[in-house]
Amino acid sequence: MKDTYKLQVFERGSGPPVILLHGALSTHRYWNDVAELLQDSRRLIMPDLLGFGASPKPRRASYSPQQAIACLEYTMQHYKFKQPPVLAGHSYGANLALLWALQRPEYFSGVVLSAPLFFEPELFHQQLSTIVLEGKWLTSKALARVVAFSMGLAGLAPTWLAVRVVKDRPRHVIEDVTSQKFYVFRKMLKHPYNRDQILADLQKIRIPTRILVGDRDWIANRVISDLEELCYESKMCQLQVLPGSHQVLLEHPELVAQTILSV
Repeated sequence: MKDTYKLQVFERGSGPPVILLHGALSTHRYWNDVAELLQDSRRLIMPDLLGFGASPKPRRASYSPQQAIACLEYTMQHYKFKQPPVLAGHSYGANLALLWALQRPEYFSGVVLSAPLFFEPELFHQQLSTIVLEGKWLTSKALARVVAFSMGLAGLAPTWLAVRVVKDRPRHVIEDVTSQKFYVFRKMLKHPYNRDQILADLQKIRIPTRILVGDRDWIANRVISDLEELCYESKMCQLQVLPGSHQVLLEHPELVAQTILSV
């Protein structure tokens, strides 16, 4: 297919298959802590998404969610699983996981959404900036735009400087952030996730779905009551609010791994 690219995939472990999708400004290595807990009992399929890590980074690509999923489909078509895999995603990867599961519900046995993004158009840049600033809400739209733009320029920052400034992240996570291409992130910003659409998509899900959010994740906090109501009415959806921020994979790898094993 035109504008469809084969992604680089990394594998670990053996057993029932699990596909792990990382978030934006990241790579498959963001799942390292969770993968170490799962690899003894699960076969882990960890692709680098289009534009990230070792996967292609074409300048002409749109980097829309639809293109990202098309590349995942193209890459995964060669895998012959004996049983449907569990699909898990974090942040941007969680939103892709939801869209992919809606398109191919027969392909997956369950979905785990860790810290999905619930952007609101009028608050988009403020919400985006909180991913970096961990809850320090920017009321100035101009300043929020600067922070969001700076995220896209992350690849211009030397790793040694980022390691000194950001001391609460594993080195490999910082290395991945500082190696990103600005044009990839800039194009992705043209396709933000709409809060109302995501909530509507969650109502359509027909396979077991687990949602994990941090109580200090300022993007998810605004929709926790909506998620609680949605999961209360749905037999397929369950919500768990964890103590922590948007980085629940790094803060609670054991709980994330347990949730994946329970689906």
